[in-house]
Amino acid sequence: MTDRLAPFEAELWEWKGQAPARWFFVTLPPEQAEKVQLHAILSATRRGWSTVRVRAQSGDVSWETSLFPNKAQSSWMLPVKASVRRSLGIGAGDRIWLDLTLRDPAMI
Repeated sequence: MTDRLAPFEAELWEWKGQAPARWFFVTLPPEQAEKVQLHAILSATRRGWSTVRVRAQSGDVSWETSLFPNKAQSSWMLPVKASVRRSLGIGAGDRIWLDLTLRDPAMI
């Protein structure tokens, strides 16, 4: 199993919770979400909240973060921090291209 997912385009959205902090995410498309799910099952490392560590890249901007499972949508969410959004000049509702590399080894 490769540790790099096929590049994809997705919409940036803002999570509206009760906290005053603002969180922005991209939801992975089904094909990439299935690969992440398999990787999470086969991962040699178990993480809190069932997260999966990734290296993300959009254009010339790259960052390391973790994917969070989104059970309601049977997918995974990629957080996009403020410095990345500023560098890319994007906000909620914008579509961006992403290239993700899974960082934890799988047990296969």
